[in-house]
Amino acid sequence: MIKTQLKDILKQIPVETWNKIITKEPEYEHFKDLRRLYHFGAFETIMLVSGLNAYQLKGKAQEKYFPILKNVLEANKYKKDFEALRKTFLSFYQKERSYRGKLQRVNKFFDSDFAKALWKQDNATYFKEHFKSIWEELALVIGAKKEQKTIAFAMKCLGIGLIMEGCTDFDFSRIPIPVDSRVKYFVKRLGLELEDDEIKDFFEDILKSLKYINMIHLDSLIWQIGKLSKDEIYQYFKELHQEDIAHKLNNILNA
Repeated sequence: MIKTQLKDILKQIPVETWNKIITKEPEYEHFKDLRRLYHFGAFETIMLVSGLNAYQLKGKAQEKYFPILKNVLEANKYKKDFEALRKTFLSFYQKERSYRGKLQRVNKFFDSDFAKALWKQDNATYFKEHFKSIWEELALVIGAKKEQKTIAFAMKCLGIGLIMEGCTDFDFSRIPIPVDSRVKYFVKRLGLELEDDEIKDFFEDILKSLKYINMIHLDSLIWQIGKLSKDEIYQYFKELHQEDIAHKLNNILNA
């Protein structure tokens, strides 16, 4: 019942609003200006690596991760150099929480032929045509399951990088929602007690009923509103000129 209600509400959100929601993501807001500083392969490398290591942060991603990392990447003097980008990431992550695992991930990625192939690309075509194989190869290089939260989030960041370039016709199907604390909290507010895999299935089923969007759109919305109060949810949708959606959504959410 609650799933059907949520589906019916989300169906009423116009595609233009869904696209606006993506632009409110911190990785979009803070990294969009990096595109003019790096060639496209380097920029998509940045999107992937930043997504891979967006865990165990010092604070909120929109405050303590993406804006700070953006400043570090802007300060990199050798933006056309592959190894300089590696060193830039290493210098940032060695000061972060869980730094050993993050440094290891950076080096695994940059040591791979896979990373070198991505770096060489100068437009979105390769990424669009090989999106699913990039997902599989990324998981293989890192040594993780492709459904793992950070792998899925890295692919979301890669997709957002393509969207910034005006490329939207890539295949994001079967890549699951990254189940983090905000997503879990939102599901509980619906009155549901679900395990991570059940949450993935829940949102995958909802996505099937929504036209013209993919999991990037759906995850962006759930992540942004997951822990907002009902008043904050109203203000959020008011800014998007969708107050009616706020009223309907608040009616099915617990406080």
